[in-house]
Amino acid sequence: MARTGTILEVLTVAAAVVIGMTACSSDSPANTAQTFVRVDGRPSNVVFAGGSVWVLDQDSGALSRIDPASKKLLASIPTGIRDGDALVLRGDRLWVSGRTVSATVDITTNRVAASAGRAGVAVGGRVFARGVQAEQLVELDPVTGEQRNVVVLPVVTSTNAQPNIMLSPFAADHGSLYLEYFSEVGETLGRFDPTSGSLTSLFSIAPYRSIAVAGPTVWLLERNRSLHGYDTTTGKPIVVPAGAQHLLAPVDANVAGLDEGQVGLVVAPDGTMWALDQPAQFLYQLDPVTGRTISATHLRYRPSSLLVLDETMWINNTYDQRITEVDRRQLPQNS
Repeated sequence: MARTGTILEVLTVAAAVVIGMTACSSDSPANTAQTFVRVDGRPSNVVFAGGSVWVLDQDSGALSRIDPASKKLLASIPTGIRDGDALVLRGDRLWVSGRTVSATVDITTNRVAASAGRAGVAVGGRVFARGVQAEQLVELDPVTGEQRNVVVLPVVTSTNAQPNIMLSPFAADHGSLYLEYFSEVGETLGRFDPTSGSLTSLFSIAPYRSIAVAGPTVWLLERNRSLHGYDTTTGKPIVVPAGAQHLLAPVDANVAGLDEGQVGLVVAPDGTMWALDQPAQFLYQLDPVTGRTISATHLRYRPSSLLVLDETMWINNTYDQRITEVDRRQLPQNS
């Protein structure tokens, strides 16, 4: 059936939500904190820029601009990026990145321009994108999107570890990038300085879906839905309190995890840390120092990507054609 365009419909929770084997009353904090915006297609990621919430439809390539107060659609902007897997804000431009092509959107005018790079990341005052080759980063002009130069990533000769940036999410901190390397003996994470070209703090890791940096610790939300942290200087694992290492017990393996490019682990500007468990439909607040669970909130729809603001959070639900707004003030404060 052909779609008729983007339709936004604000929904509120009026009935009880069943959490596993436990039912929540309709006036519980986990229930009343959530409001829903209906979006056609497959929403991918969610970003706040220019006073608006932005979400990309993977099916049509349209970028929806939403008023966070009224939940109304302000604009639907065709980008031509039907395989988009990243949204990156730099200055007054939103970078919409796909597997083969990318575009930038001026958030003041909504004008779209083609970009030379692919999935990008902002590092300090610079913007980098994945190059054509797996071992390359391309620096782009943050205004025009034009290619400035190509940075060749080093190979770890002692283990023949190769950079694996084509499928791995990025994390940046103080001008450095955290990059995944892998070899026959396993996967490692390294801190790469694109200015000096130095690669430091290589340490063994497991395959991960999302990555975030909290001060001296880099946290990985792994594909098996475990959380692990590492000291950014020494690479030593953070000792996570007993019972807090696995976010939840495994569920049906046929239920999809986070899609490539989605952001399920976030360290917010206020220093709080949050994680999504898509199969079990949970939002966790985590201690950014120890990794322990502070609170757990069941979500009405399957979460795919997370944006944390001062008083609200916006969660993309790729498989349910919804954007969930969560009022942080109504969330439980302890587990």
